[in-house]
Amino acid sequence: MNPQFTRNPENVPGLQQRSLKAGRKTFKQRRDSHEQVDSLQEIKENAASKRLSRSDGEKNDNESRIEPLSIPRIDESNLPKERRHEYNELSKLLSKINALQEKSFRLATEEIVQTSETQTKELHDTIDELKKELESERRNNEDLRQELAESKQYNQQVHEEKLLVKELFGLEVLSSRAVEEGIRYTCRNTGRRGQLEYQLLLDNFNFTFTPCLNPQHDGELMDYLPEYLTEEIIFTKEQGKLFSARIMKALQD
Repeated sequence: MNPQFTRNPENVPGLQQRSLKAGRKTFKQRRDSHEQVDSLQEIKENAASKRLSRSDGEKNDNESRIEPLSIPRIDESNLPKERRHEYNELSKLLSKINALQEKSFRLATEEIVQTSETQTKELHDTIDELKKELESERRNNEDLRQELAESKQYNQQVHEEKLLVKELFGLEVLSSRAVEEGIRYTCRNTGRRGQLEYQLLLDNFNFTFTPCLNPQHDGELMDYLPEYLTEEIIFTKEQGKLFSARIMKALQD
């Protein structure tokens, strides 16, 4: 056996140096491999952290834009083949996520704008309708004020006319109301002999006279009145003036 091969490798200077170099190279490869794996894992964690951070920012800060996800740029030549493939796949995945987020944001923004425009249009339409209703109410109020003024004027004229009839003929119309048979008037004539209260029912052709006499209170008046004025009488419209004259004469004589 050759003595140089029986010696301990540690005692051989050249062999020991080559062994140390090989060990350092193997250690460096393992270290680089671990660092690359750690770097890729860190990239994934950073990407996930950014997604969570951006999601929280959208909820809490109401950001107007979505910040795209990104990963640190590294030299792919330093990565092993399988890690390089994972890095490329992760880049593609982030690109798809960013595209989907951008599309989702754009659609949401368009929907908000469209909804806002629709609500604004509906609000303007409602305002226009309210303006029209307000203008209509103003016109109605103006018409009502005009009618009220005319009604007050008419009532004043009627009051003055009734006062004139009372002063000249002693006749007062106390009330009037529409009934099935026609219009029923409650009247009162005043003369030197006293007051006679009665009802006149006017239909299309005739008057119906009904005296309102109480023997206990109107006994003296009944002594002066003609008998036909103490009971119900029916006469035509043409005879109305004659009847009124006879009542006036009966209360004055």
